[in-house]
Amino acid sequence: MDVAFAFIAPAAQAALRSAEQAIAPAAQAALRSAEDVIAPAAQAALRSAEEAIAPAAQAALRSAEPAIAPAAQAALAAAADAGEAAWAFASANPAAAACGVVALGGLAIVAAPAVITTPALSAVGFTPVGPAAGTIAATVQTANVAAGGLFATMQSAAMGGYGVGAVAAAGQVVGGLAAAAGGAGAAVFAQNNQGQVRD
Repeated sequence: MDVAFAFIAPAAQAALRSAEQAIAPAAQAALRSAEDVIAPAAQAALRSAEEAIAPAAQAALRSAEPAIAPAAQAALAAAADAGEAAWAFASANPAAAACGVVALGGLAIVAAPAVITTPALSAVGFTPVGPAAGTIAATVQTANVAAGGLFATMQSAAMGGYGVGAVAAAGQVVGGLAAAAGGAGAAVFAQNNQGQVRD
């Protein structure tokens, strides 16, 4: 059986090579011929679809514009009215308005603590490459920085490591306190000045 296989295998391989050499050029020619037929037809179909769709899309935009324009104008007018009302309130209640700004700033810090923590860390010298020379961070750094300690956690946060979560949480607590204090102050000042809108 091994002898028969030894004779058959080379003959089969030669037959496969011969068939491949005969079929490959014919298959390539058939593909080129099909491409020559299909490509112009596909391009013509695309042009035809574009010619049919473009006017319909333009007509849809033209018909939508009258409906959208009044709504956009109404939204702009409402925004302008809200801005005028806010300005009138802030003018009559400057302390309440300032407290409101503090509250909004606190909420922004709660939502995105990195807005304040990243600049704060940088301001005291914690940078992505280590404590900056001549800064508070460099001054308080000791030879033996304890892993997980305050200094290590703050430096880790500046470098994007494990300290990011802890520093972000601390920033959110500060933001939450600012929002609560600002909101309470705004409510107190607004209540004390209720009905006193100046012209």
